[in-house]
Amino acid sequence: YRYDHHTSNVNKKLVELQHGFENNIKSSMHSHITHDECVEVLIVGGNSTQIQKLFGGLSAIRGVQNCKLATLNMESIT
Repeated sequence: YRYDHHTSNVNKKLVELQHGFENNIKSSMHSHITHDECVEVLIVGGNSTQIQKLFGGLSAIRGVQNCKLATLNMESIT
């Protein structure tokens, strides 16, 4: 997801949300893309309902400008 880190409380809200999904979030990468904007990539796993709730929560936070979900079926890999 891409977000404006100057938006009031956006960092706090993102961290609080992610802590609620600590069993699903396996890894994250954060990068500054402009003076105002950051991008964060999350690697998640687990129940698809929980992942959809995380995605919905991220998308609903004021300041998040773009949020995309890409899925990979790990069962087909093994």
